Amino acid sequence: MFGVKSIIFLVVKKLITQIPMEKEFISIQDAADLSLKSIQTIRRAIKSKNLRVKRQKTPQGFNYMIEKSSLYEFYKIKTTAEASAKIEAP
Repeated sequence: MFGVKSIIFLVVKKLITQIPMEKEFISIQDAADLSLKSIQTIRRAIKSKNLRVKRQKTPQGFNYMIEKSSLYEFYKIKTTAEASAKIEAP
């Protein structure tokens, strides 16, 4: 049968996956640092519409802000909650 740790793990995992991730936007530089990719690679992903972005108007043009969740999905980056749940799995 299931142990107490297994049941707690399954409940916590279910709760974590049900919590919607707030739309948090990061700069191209932050996205490059987080994904360990170059700035140019991030720009190519934006151009090919693999990353969801919003544009912020500036006097010089636009700044692209990347939706953090789309970066995690596209580059398969584990969030802190996913990584800690994997470590504590029975």
